[in-house]
Amino acid sequence: MKNNKILTLYSLVSPDAFVRLCQTILPLLPEVEALKVLNTKRRETALLSLAGKFLLKEGMHRLDLDLSLLKQLHYNDHRRPIIGPEFDFNISHSGSLVACALSQQTKIGLDIEKIKPYRDSHLHAFFDERERDLIAKAKDSLHTFYDLWTRKEAVLKADGRGLTLARKKLHFEGNLAIIENDAQWEIHTLAINEEYAANVAIEPSYQSKFILEEIKIDEKLSQL
Repeated sequence: MKNNKILTLYSLVSPDAFVRLCQTILPLLPEVEALKVLNTKRRETALLSLAGKFLLKEGMHRLDLDLSLLKQLHYNDHRRPIIGPEFDFNISHSGSLVACALSQQTKIGLDIEKIKPYRDSHLHAFFDERERDLIAKAKDSLHTFYDLWTRKEAVLKADGRGLTLARKKLHFEGNLAIIENDAQWEIHTLAINEEYAANVAIEPSYQSKFILEEIKIDEKLSQL
């Protein structure tokens, strides 16, 4: 019987971990995925990608999943990462923070964003009039902007169709997100770091146990 854990692991990533992450993670991945990481032009992007997959490995270990399943990593037509029917996962990173959410009972989407000044153009591109008004009237408009942003992104990533769905067609009723009056997702805010906003989306009506854990990647690598 599958457990009801919603497990989210996160870590602040140091550039010093790059070589050891390559040595630890690349052999576990499909060859095409390993080559993609090695051919990434920006070292920072490659570092965050490796760190995300390290957290994925750690999460799989905690859920007693076979790590050889990592060799099945692939992407759907909308570039959503998938491994197989045994579990679902989603990875997000922003700034120097990376996180991975896993579940054996529901599709899952995760988004984190570093809180920083935003462009006014983003307000009109991604939020409807009611949401723009909510942001404008909030005591902390920056936090409200990114909380709404990560809610939407988490839902779109959980749904799996990504940016083919217009963000403005997604609206919230309490902690429920509804896409075009059809698909529904349950939203949960994650208190990862005060400098970041983070939300996870899961299918509704589950009695889930949420586990949030910081992983110190440098320390883990030094133990290997």
